[in-house]
Amino acid sequence: MSILDELSAAARNYEVPLSSQALQSAKSYIDLLRERNAKVNLTAETDPEELYMRHLADGFPAAAYLKRSLATASPRLADLGSGGGFIGFAIKLAWPEAE
Repeated sequence: MSILDELSAAARNYEVPLSSQALQSAKSYIDLLRERNAKVNLTAETDPEELYMRHLADGFPAAAYLKRSLATASPRLADLGSGGGFIGFAIKLAWPEAE
């Protein structure tokens, strides 16, 4: 199973399935993060699987909770205080209609 398959399965576990476009965006994001992380210490994590599963998949429970709790299909959300923004990015992957 590829890492993108694992990420997709993690999202499905929280009932926030990812589109193929979202999976490609996740791959592009992690590729860019790894490239930039080699020059500037953005995260101590360097293992690709950990970057996907720890930094992105950890945001899927938040996405699922927000989707169930908010009374709108396309809310405006603010990502404040979640560190490097991984949670916000994961929410956007899982809920592309959110701004």
